[in-house]
Amino acid sequence: GLGFWLSGFSAIAQVRRESDESEAKWEVLSACQLVTNSAVDGDSFHVLHQGREYVFRLYFVDAPESDATLKERIQDQAAYFGIAPDDIPRAGRQAARFTREKLTGRDITIMTRWQNGLGRSSLVRFYGMVMVNGTNLAEELVANGYARIYGLRANWPDGPRSTTFINKLKNLELD
Repeated sequence: GLGFWLSGFSAIAQVRRESDESEAKWEVLSACQLVTNSAVDGDSFHVLHQGREYVFRLYFVDAPESDATLKERIQDQAAYFGIAPDDIPRAGRQAARFTREKLTGRDITIMTRWQNGLGRSSLVRFYGMVMVNGTNLAEELVANGYARIYGLRANWPDGPRSTTFINKLKNLELD
C-alpha cells in the first residue's frame, strides 16, 4: 500500500490550494466515483469522494482540447500529433469519451498533493495520479493515442521517479 491515507482532506484542500506544493504530502483518495453529469475531458474530470465533489487533472499528460477557442493550445497539440488544427476538437471529444468509458461505474483511486491544476471550473482543480482497476489512466491515454506527454510531473510515493515514468510513457507512445 501507499500508506498515505486521507485524513481531513477538505480542510487541507482549502489551505493548500494557494500554497507551494513541492513538498506537500501525498494523499490517497480511494473509492472515488466519476461524476457523470459534469464536464469530462481526456485529462480532467469531476469525481465524488466521501460525498464531496472534486476536479482532478492528470499529471504528465495533455489530451487534445475539445474547445475550439483555445487556438494556441490547439496549434501546439496539432503539431505534436501531426494532424490539422481543425481535427483537434474531434480528437478531444474522442479522448473525453475514452476517459469517460474507463472511469464510469468503477472505483477510482486518486493520489494527490492538492496542487492547483488551474482551469476554468468554479471548483478548484487539483493535479492527481489516477488508477482504475490497477491501471494508470495517463498510461492508458498515451498508449491509445489520446494524450501527449506534456505538463506537470511528479514523483509519487511507492512509484517510479518521474523520469522513469516519462520513459515508460515514451515507450507506450512509440508502440
